Amino acid sequence: MAKLVVYREASAVNYLREKSPPLIMVQGDKGPRIPVRPAHDMKARADVAKARVTALIVTGAAHNGPTALSTSERKPRLGTE
Repeated sequence: MAKLVVYREASAVNYLREKSPPLIMVQGDKGPRIPVRPAHDMKARADVAKARVTALIVTGAAHNGPTALSTSERKPRLGTE
């Protein structure tokens, strides 16, 4: 239980403010270890705090390793298509 308290205190979501520096989060939606839901939650809380946060969710990509997109599947996804 003590670890959970420490993790929650350390979470960036607790420090979002209107004057926070801009933040961009890039997250795949198919990661087996790192779920995409916390990225959506953080973006929603940032909006409430009026913090400048952009969440870029990459459809079909995992976080890293063998489940991430292969080189042949990588395509520009940041408005450069």
